[in-house]
Formats: sequence, C-alpha cells, structure tokens
Amino acid sequence: MAVIKYKPQALFHGKSKSVESPLFYIQPGEVLQAQAFGFACSKAKADDSERTVPQVAYLEQVMLDEALIDSVENKNNCCCTKLYDRATKIIATEEVVICGHCVMLSAKNNQLLLDLPGVYRFVLNDVTALTNVQIFLRTFTKQEFARNSSLFIGERL
Repeated sequence: MAVIKYKPQALFHGKSKSVESPLFYIQPGEVLQAQAFGFACSKAKADDSERTVPQVAYLEQVMLDEALIDSVENKNNCCCTKLYDRATKIIATEEVVICGHCVMLSAKNNQLLLDLPGVYRFVLNDVTALTNVQIFLRTFTKQEFARNSSLFIGERL
C-alpha cells in the first residue's frame, strides 16, 4: 500500500475483514504517523479460562521476496519499481520489539511515529475489534517532525 503524503489512509475501518492490515512501506527520509481509534480496554474472552488482556494491534515487520513483474503496462511505457508494481511473496514476519517491548497501538497508546525504512503491517489480537477499530496512516518528511518527539517508537519505553 502506498501511503499518500498528508492524506490519511485507512488500514482498518468498519468493513475490514482480516485481523492483518494491508502491507505498507516506509521509504528512507519518511516518517509515518499511525493514529488509532476505537480500541476497547480489553480483548473479548473466548471463555472464562482466558485471561483478560488489552485489545491491541501489534506492529509487524515483513520481509518480502520481490521480483519485477514481467510486463507492466501503463500510459507512459515506463516500468515502475514501487512495491505495488512488484510480484511479492512474504518470506518472514515478526512483531517489532524494542528493548523487550512489542510495538503496538491500543486504547492507552493510540499514536506512534515510525521512521525505520521497511515493509510493515498491523495485526489485531482480537477479531471482534474489526468492526470498531480504525487505524489511519500518514507520511511526512523527517524535517516536518523534529527528532525530539516522544512519539517515535523506542523513545518512550
């Protein structure tokens, strides 16, 4: 998913069907702002034996095996190399962990800034969150967000 600068792009919305968000890419020199709305304070329990945990969306890093698509047709006869113009296969995923803490959005932590280039997605820990939770992304340049912001991941742990 290409994130359009300044314009919020919805990863999760009222009609989302999967607990895994679409993939998104952060390019060098960009800062991604993630904003979350609608998280419940606790995850729905399947039964009484399950312990109560917060409803969250974990940030996952994704490693792709990419290959250029053989024929890309567009109006200018140019072969684009953006993520969405490539044949991709996920070869590895893992939660982003900093100093032993998983990076996540929740009711108590609904904003973060990410400036590490790569491919990511959010994964909800509760399927019942699909109709309520909304997560929006926007990108900015590093100059537009000063480094002293406490919302960058890893700086508030």
